[in-house]
Amino acid sequence: MDKSYRRFYEEVGEKYPEESVVYSTLRGILRKQFIINRLAGMHGVLLDAGCNVGTYCLKYQNGKVIGVDIAHSVLVKAKQRVPEGLFVVGDLECLRFIKDGKVRNVLCTEVLEHLQNPEAALQEFYRILTPEGKLLITTPNYKKRPTNLVQLGILKSFGVQAPEGDKYLHTAFKPNELSRMLLKTGFEVIEKGTLEKPVKYCAKFPRLLFLIINLVNRSFVHSERFSFWGEKIFNLLSLRIYESVEFLGLQRFLDRWVKEGVRSYAVARKPKEACADEEFFDLTTGEERSKF
Repeated sequence: MDKSYRRFYEEVGEKYPEESVVYSTLRGILRKQFIINRLAGMHGVLLDAGCNVGTYCLKYQNGKVIGVDIAHSVLVKAKQRVPEGLFVVGDLECLRFIKDGKVRNVLCTEVLEHLQNPEAALQEFYRILTPEGKLLITTPNYKKRPTNLVQLGILKSFGVQAPEGDKYLHTAFKPNELSRMLLKTGFEVIEKGTLEKPVKYCAKFPRLLFLIINLVNRSFVHSERFSFWGEKIFNLLSLRIYESVEFLGLQRFLDRWVKEGVRSYAVARKPKEACADEEFFDLTTGEERSKF
């Protein structure tokens, strides 16, 4: 990852309270529930690739946990939350400080879409996994075509500056695209699909209201704070509608009418034949990193 994006994600980590913002939304709540359920079935060393403040490191109870992130600022918070964890500043496209075949599980959630070379990261995950080790990936899904650069959006209201004008790298993948990349890398794909289907029907009316608020803001108000509160209202209404749907027992029925969720995921496994080195970390590579 180039220096401009390293600086960008360091600033995001310092200024943007992602956990309190994202995991209070319908999307974040559904995603967190999905991932925690999957983590419960994993055992052994877990690498949380792009761990942020350690949300999932904190939830993992079945072995040692390693968190890697490009931003030192979030790892300080992660270490405070999970003192027994090992947290390392590192680029997921080059994890040379971890020996081959020494990690049992890799979690990479909402990270691949931010990488300049996602296939390089997959190759590194493959290399460090034990034979039959598992990888769980989630990314945004898309309808017609994936984005490449997106507006700062809510990040701007927290004082974050973009590395490329007012935009930053944020793409998306279909489940089949994740599968193709994984197979190309050498993985066996166990499962693929989409999640967060309730967002499709619970957010329809709130999204219309959000678009109206944005139109008013662009035409008359011109306030980042106004846009921020518009998004807060959107998220709150979506969540309340979902709670009503769940209370009435309608989720399974409504999910059947939704072809795809807004999030893609894939579960992959490294084939059995690979071998592992004896040591866990290679501390002779000279890679830029910070251990806690």
